[in-house]
Amino acid sequence: MTNLTFINHASVLIRYEDAFLLTDPWFERPAFGSWLPTFPMFVHPAYLAALGEKLSILISHGHDDHCDDELLALFDKQTPIVSSDYTSPSVSNRIKRIGFVNYRAASEVGLELGPFIIKSFRNDAISLDDATYSIRTPDALIVHCNDNWPLLSDHVRERLIEEVAIHGPRRAVLMSQTNSASGYPLNYRNFDRDDRLARLVAKVRGMVRDGTRNTADLGVANFISYAGFASVFVKGHPDYFEDSLMPTAGFIERHFAGDVAKGVKVLDLYPGDEFDFEGVRQSFLGRAYSDEAIKQASARFYALTGKVEACDSFREPAKAELAPGAVDGFLSSFDRFVRSKVDRSGFSTSILGKTLSIIVDEKSRHTVKFGTGLVETSESNKEIFVTSGMMASVLRGTSLFENLYTGYNADFRRNPPDTYNRDIMSYLVMFSYVHLAAVRGAQAATSKAAV
Repeated sequence: MTNLTFINHASVLIRYEDAFLLTDPWFERPAFGSWLPTFPMFVHPAYLAALGEKLSILISHGHDDHCDDELLALFDKQTPIVSSDYTSPSVSNRIKRIGFVNYRAASEVGLELGPFIIKSFRNDAISLDDATYSIRTPDALIVHCNDNWPLLSDHVRERLIEEVAIHGPRRAVLMSQTNSASGYPLNYRNFDRDDRLARLVAKVRGMVRDGTRNTADLGVANFISYAGFASVFVKGHPDYFEDSLMPTAGFIERHFAGDVAKGVKVLDLYPGDEFDFEGVRQSFLGRAYSDEAIKQASARFYALTGKVEACDSFREPAKAELAPGAVDGFLSSFDRFVRSKVDRSGFSTSILGKTLSIIVDEKSRHTVKFGTGLVETSESNKEIFVTSGMMASVLRGTSLFENLYTGYNADFRRNPPDTYNRDIMSYLVMFSYVHLAAVRGAQAATSKAAV
């Protein structure tokens, strides 16, 4: 019989007899430069690594809260690692760089790993580097949506309905993100704190609504709230930690009961609990601790063990000397990347003509108009307010460009205040990894030339 154990965040351990599939492992390495898992990982990684050839790992996409390089390095390099058949090789390159030699790319056709049949469903109109997965065993189905909480496309929904029909809806469960995965709205200057909190609640409400609606549309009754259990540690901003939400089943019941799709049950699943498609079996701790207690205890643990000090804003100086033209050069490279990607993929062509400004130390403004190049403006569609120290870390590749946004390492402003500009943010995320690869390539070339 199939069962799954909730490990933490977006990580579950799926078991069928003596075969195990671990999704999106994340231990204690800061993700996006500031996130640490709250809840912490329930099972020590050594026990998982000791499963040896009985274990396979699914990496849904390349974000650090789903793909922890330091943790993955613990596992045997023969361990099968599965991800999606993305056009970009970034995930496969990353896995192979760690040393794994058994990388597999899943598609809608599906691939078999022992008793598990894994299919990947992409919606390139939403994201070029994220996917929804179906994981089928001989007696159950797990739909692993990770960060794909928006309403499913007609094509993906129809294919997943076919998967659900194989064992029936009572033998299926859907897992979906139910918490903010970016700095918005907490690090936006357009809004005061009360407005930020109200917007955060509204954002999470929409994610719960769409995630449970997807579940109902597939005819599935069981829903797992996950991929939203992390806290943010940014120096000088205790409010980010204090204001972060923990969307447990109890939290959803108290705040969003009316937003859960009819006929869908949000499973009361905490780390260490198991679900066997008949019900939830609680860990030996039961419900002896509260959400706030584990959040505070986790923060103390991370502080005592040096994990907070490893976050970007704690390890990087506030000020740094930036080489003349360095920020402008960075933005020019960003513009060239956007132009090339638009030409090749047609993804989010709406970005062309929009402006992005980086304001360093509150005084030095650098602006790019996508499709045109560097320009001078007094206001842009999206504005980033960053310290020179943090910008220097981005330029030298010790912190991702995305960490300014998703990791709350900078303040943002958008104009007009209620226009999201998803296109800019999607490209910002993609370019983060392109820039990092370029920096690493240049460093490797320099090291080789010095030998």
